[in-house]
Amino acid sequence: MPSLPDPAKTPPTGGAHEQSLGRRAFLQWSLGAAAAAAVGTAGYAFGVGPWHLEVTFPEIAIPGLAPALDGLRIVHLTDLHPNSHIPLEYLERCMEAANECRPDLVLATGDYVTYGKDDLDIAVTALARLRAPLGKFSCLGNHDYHFGHRRTIELLRRTAGFEVLVNENTLVHPRGSPLRLIGLDDLWFGNLDLRRGLAGTSPKEPRIVLLHNPDYLERLAPAGVDLVLSGHTHGGQISLPLVGAPILPSRYEGRYVNGLYRSGGTQLYVNRGLGIGYIPARLLARPEVACITLRSA
Repeated sequence: MPSLPDPAKTPPTGGAHEQSLGRRAFLQWSLGAAAAAAVGTAGYAFGVGPWHLEVTFPEIAIPGLAPALDGLRIVHLTDLHPNSHIPLEYLERCMEAANECRPDLVLATGDYVTYGKDDLDIAVTALARLRAPLGKFSCLGNHDYHFGHRRTIELLRRTAGFEVLVNENTLVHPRGSPLRLIGLDDLWFGNLDLRRGLAGTSPKEPRIVLLHNPDYLERLAPAGVDLVLSGHTHGGQISLPLVGAPILPSRYEGRYVNGLYRSGGTQLYVNRGLGIGYIPARLLARPEVACITLRSA
């Protein structure tokens, strides 16, 4: 009679051992997939994200807007930040996309430099390509003060054809109806003077404010302006699923990151900008040309 195998010396063929192998294989696959996803995400963030331009088309309703202004098109640009990662060729492509929107107005909200004069030369060369029958208007950002804001103002006016509004306002008449544009100085490094900026304006006319840093909204809203256009945040540059933007250039807990907000009767649009800051990456915060259409509410 043949001897029976000793269970202690016979390798198991199923049960707990197979389950252990299955768990190990799944763990290895999961770690490999996570590593591949991390590498792919980093590759996109650093290799594609900074130049993956998105043209957005917000429609913003303004109560009391004259019917003649319904459908007015505004291109809003901000935070060009030219540097070795943001070359002239890319910015020129952004300007072409803006011109394709056929805007009535171009409004820009600051940060035309990153490191110095060479950046500014690139920015104004690109901005000079913009076309808008009602004109091009701008305010200043915090980076524009790092390297001489007077030089920035001079080149924006002389080379790029912008009217730069620093705590001042101007009246345009699209389609025969008045529209007030107000440019405020930078919140951090300028001398922001709301009273001076609003001087001579009336709540009876639609008022659009150009203001680089959106954190001023809570103090601006009681003035009753209709719309504020801002940048500064870059949309966070790096935004994570379920978390959002972990790092923001904000002193008020990153309340305004990107898109449309409201405080009282005042609306705020925060543009993600075209350039990048000191981290050369973007993730879930694509660079933006905003083609805004005004609507009568």
